[in-house]
Amino acid sequence: MIAFCLFLFFSLALIKRYAELAHNRDRQGPSAHARGYEAVDLPIVATFGIASGYLAVLVLAMYLTIGRTFSRLYSQPALIALTGVLLLYWISYVWLVANRGQMPEDPVLFALRDGRSRVLVLLMGICAWLAL
Repeated sequence: MIAFCLFLFFSLALIKRYAELAHNRDRQGPSAHARGYEAVDLPIVATFGIASGYLAVLVLAMYLTIGRTFSRLYSQPALIALTGVLLLYWISYVWLVANRGQMPEDPVLFALRDGRSRVLVLLMGICAWLAL
């Protein structure tokens, strides 16, 4: 779970940096910079962030398939797998939104205000609860 959280929150941190840098680039041009990143770094920041988010889902999938501890913790493990699929969709969605320049600088605030994100988080919570 530590690896899962590490990859997931690293992806969220990079979304924040990506959005901040893209916003600065739109105002200042190609010479924009933010917290040690330059405008030319946008593609690599996105690559690192997307990969990190997908690695979080991969770690969750590995958690689902390795060992018997997981099956002892949950009565419906398939519902936790569905949570992983929903998380994969959400990570892809927030990175698409960030790439379109529609992400405010804080992805957590975005998730709280965005209707699609709220529905996905609710569905993930319901799946996790029903899996118990």
